[in-house]
Amino acid sequence: MNDRARAIIIVNNKLALIKRVKSTESNEITYFVFPGGGVKENESSKECVVREVYEELGIIVEVIELYHTLSCEGYKEYFYICEHKSGEIGSGKGEEYSRNSKIYGCYIPQLINIKDISSKKLYPITIRDKIITDQLF
Repeated sequence: MNDRARAIIIVNNKLALIKRVKSTESNEITYFVFPGGGVKENESSKECVVREVYEELGIIVEVIELYHTLSCEGYKEYFYICEHKSGEIGSGKGEEYSRNSKIYGCYIPQLINIKDISSKKLYPITIRDKIITDQLF
């Protein structure tokens, strides 16, 4: 699996996230993730996070700094603090929005009050908890 890059974007004390909603035969599963995705060949993780944020959220960001790196089985996941430079959150046109939602679920860009993230299923939980502990807001 390729490495992954994700963005931590704080806008007016709110965190820009992707709300994921997946339905099964018996229930609906809702959780949140940081925008981002897989690093392509000949692409840096910083370039990846800028591209993915534009695709998923429709905004231009500037990478400020690497916040944390998770080592997963067979790949690394980089979390960057990014600054919103321009564009309207929710105007993304990435492939996530054209997939069959019955199979892949829904992708809904949202701004969540950063003080409320402790009560959200925000994955990965270790990064959510680190943001809270570090008082990143």
